[in-house]
Amino acid sequence: MSFQILYMHDICPDYKEFLKTFEPHARFENNFSISVPQKIGDILVASIFKNPSAIGEVNNMIGLFLFSLSTFETRLYFFKNSYYKMLFFDDKNYTFYGCIHDVNDNRLKISICEVNLRKTIERTLMEVPIMDLDNTNQLPNIYSNIKMINHQYIIIFVENSEQNGFRFILTDMVNEKYYVYEPRNCCGDYLLYTFSFMDYIPPVNNNDGYILIKTGKIEPHEKEMLWNNHNIERIVDALETFILYPQSKFIQDIILQKPYFDSYLVDCSLRNSSFDFYNFIDEQYYFYTKYKFDKNKTELIKINLHNLTKQDCYVLDGIVYPLLRDREGNFCVFQCLEEQENDKRKLKIVNHSVFKNEKHTVDIDISNDEQLLFAYNFSLVFENFISGFVLTASPKIDFINPKHYKIKIYSTKTKKPVYEFNTKHPVFLHCAYGLINDPLNPEEHLLLLF
Repeated sequence: MSFQILYMHDICPDYKEFLKTFEPHARFENNFSISVPQKIGDILVASIFKNPSAIGEVNNMIGLFLFSLSTFETRLYFFKNSYYKMLFFDDKNYTFYGCIHDVNDNRLKISICEVNLRKTIERTLMEVPIMDLDNTNQLPNIYSNIKMINHQYIIIFVENSEQNGFRFILTDMVNEKYYVYEPRNCCGDYLLYTFSFMDYIPPVNNNDGYILIKTGKIEPHEKEMLWNNHNIERIVDALETFILYPQSKFIQDIILQKPYFDSYLVDCSLRNSSFDFYNFIDEQYYFYTKYKFDKNKTELIKINLHNLTKQDCYVLDGIVYPLLRDREGNFCVFQCLEEQENDKRKLKIVNHSVFKNEKHTVDIDISNDEQLLFAYNFSLVFENFISGFVLTASPKIDFINPKHYKIKIYSTKTKKPVYEFNTKHPVFLHCAYGLINDPLNPEEHLLLLF
């Protein structure tokens, strides 16, 4: 067993040059931020933003950093245009799809763009009018949720909170058409006035994909706190619903202006319960959790995507989140706590495999300035734990400026450090990723630092 620390400064010359333009504590002109990397296929993708705190600026995504987990190839790419957000990344063809917000003559529009990173070609695929504004001061009141479901269709939900109005826009990029649906107070439209978010469940085993819509703008932990404090009655968004709309039917119904949202209502939560979604899918089955605050129970519910019927409901004692899945597909309640005992600090980690009813608890003594690494990316903490490791860092993580840190890698068996080091470069520690198994050496674990 060995560990290797990979610094982007050393393996990507472009990244090293980019950091020279970074001015610590700059307010606007040279103020950059790098997102927590997300794993897309076999590629780690980190977004680069300029002036992320600038008031009124929404198109601030200026580039991407790419790292291949199989070949260790790196790529730093700066866009010709600045983007509002990434819609999709095609890891096979190194193609980025993004959108740009633009206001012209008090009309908000979104430009859908494609960037071929290998050929360095950027092009606009389509411009979609979103909403007319009385003035540009209305822009902060506009909320949009955008999902690219394939290379042809993009679904846009847009809401004007000031006017209490919303609409769906289905964009057909192949035929360069768009279809706008505005509520008519029928067929379940009323459900969408408290729209929370929209997600996409891709097709499984040649079945249709699904558009997941959740209503009720409230998080489970918020609702639990309000319930416990007897304040839930005054909350407008206390009613939550969960809709699974078949992809092909949704497209057809929006084009025909006849969607039936209430026909695909899967479940609802009143004031005494709430939902959570983890995108757990096994073949044609989809799993989600429902918390029953009045009964102090957590239900793990299994739905057959063929007919949207509930197949099983597993009941757990207590309100437990988050739920994660290990490599064998077991559902686990995973918790990390920092405890103070007199002058000693302890990191307590509990992994409870709910159906095996097995619990693994590890207590690690840490110094006063140590903190759990990857607390902002909990799935990484979980992956490292089931591999037998826990990582800490000191001092406190700076999310704005790169710094030097001391990193310790603990063994869950011995509860002692098996490797520790001081970073040789100032790093953005919230962008760290690992531990990664080296494809050329299974006994070696890699930690990637930006």
